[in-house]
Amino acid sequence: MEAASVRRVLIGANDGSNELPNPGDYETVTKMVVSIAIKHYKYDPVALRSPATQKITDDLLQNNITVDVDTVRRRLKEAAVLLRSPADL
Repeated sequence: MEAASVRRVLIGANDGSNELPNPGDYETVTKMVVSIAIKHYKYDPVALRSPATQKITDDLLQNNITVDVDTVRRRLKEAAVLLRSPADL
């Protein structure tokens, strides 16, 4: 999967779509991202606001990826819904 496709998943496309060549890619990538957020950044999907979202935003910025902290928060909340069990982590 190319970086542009991953970026579309993480921040959304300009047209609001997140379509990837393989329909299962979106779910796979979002599960990967939220799992990393939970394990590495101690993201809590049930918390109203998590300090992890700012840490993630800062790390993205260090890699020249500009994403608003509210966008990170919203995307992680959406992704957390896809986690069906602790086995997904």
